[in-house]
Amino acid sequence: WQFDVTDTGVGIAEDAIADVFDVFTQVDDGANRRYEGTGLGLAICSDLATLLGGSMRVESQLGQGSTFTLSLPLPPASESASDSALVADILVVEAETVSRRITTAMLTQLGAGVVAVKDSASAIDAMAAKTFDVVVMAHKTIAPPEFRRAVIREGGPAPLFIALVNAGNEVMNDVDGSLTKPLKKNAVLDLLRTLLDAHGDAEASNHQAANG
Repeated sequence: WQFDVTDTGVGIAEDAIADVFDVFTQVDDGANRRYEGTGLGLAICSDLATLLGGSMRVESQLGQGSTFTLSLPLPPASESASDSALVADILVVEAETVSRRITTAMLTQLGAGVVAVKDSASAIDAMAAKTFDVVVMAHKTIAPPEFRRAVIREGGPAPLFIALVNAGNEVMNDVDGSLTKPLKKNAVLDLLRTLLDAHGDAEASNHQAANG
């Protein structure tokens, strides 16, 4: 998918285009510049696009304006919302604000109930107050044994643990699965469905065995 935003402003000089997505950068950054701002807006947009697996670019001419293009690898809309609905309560543990919001938004779009926190202490508090089917946690943010001990103290069923990792990072031990950033919606849905189905089958078998 591609989204274009075009203006008829002052435009950007060719030798400045390469820098417009850098943080704290403005085309007119002299002492007498005409426009306010911190030079963060385009940098944040570019980072968000990258986290979603896409990109941003700009084409511009001085005195004529600029066109900013956002490209995202979005899948086609499902013919039936029930085809992609994910019935699960998920706890997201991610210290990075942008990544936490993106992960939460994607899981919510898939139909999950989501609670998002930024650290392990908040996550343990959340798990004491609510039962979750899945814990999605950033790489090395938390240690799964801490959460399993917390769940056991509360007497609830142990959730699935999924690690959020950056490309090239080693996946931590003692997790049920992992997802690599930037997240891809289909990959997230496929992994969660597979793990939840297997987890449900295992719990059903254990329950049957316990009741003879």
